[in-house]
Amino acid sequence: MVRSIFDWRNWIRLRFIANVVRRVNDDEVNVEDVEEIVQETAASLSNDELKKLTEQEENKNIESSDFEEEKKELSMAFVKRRLTTITEIMDQFVENDPNFDRSSKARRGVIDALSTYQQLLTERKRKSQTPLDAFLTKRQKIGNTE
Repeated sequence: MVRSIFDWRNWIRLRFIANVVRRVNDDEVNVEDVEEIVQETAASLSNDELKKLTEQEENKNIESSDFEEEKKELSMAFVKRRLTTITEIMDQFVENDPNFDRSSKARRGVIDALSTYQQLLTERKRKSQTPLDAFLTKRQKIGNTE
């Protein structure tokens, strides 16, 4: 049986739906069952209704992706903990691997790969620090001392 790309995409979606239903209900659901339900539902809806449903789904996907993007934040504490953990792990490789050249090369590679996060941490730390001149005040002269 030859399937077009569109048919393959639908088949993959139907198979995914069948797997999800199977996990949730512990029932034996196959792709044909899901396809039958989809066809029955599609037959009962007009083209306008199908278009509206499609638009609603697209809007939901856009809104949820916007929400996920807003929700993500890379905190300094997270970066610092993870960099420390990774460095400790790589140090353990250096300590336990009998081939020092191999382990130190691997450690260097990992640390170099994470250098962008180290730079980010350094920049954020620098921005959050209060400059030293903020604590210094200019003394005012009180009267003439001549």
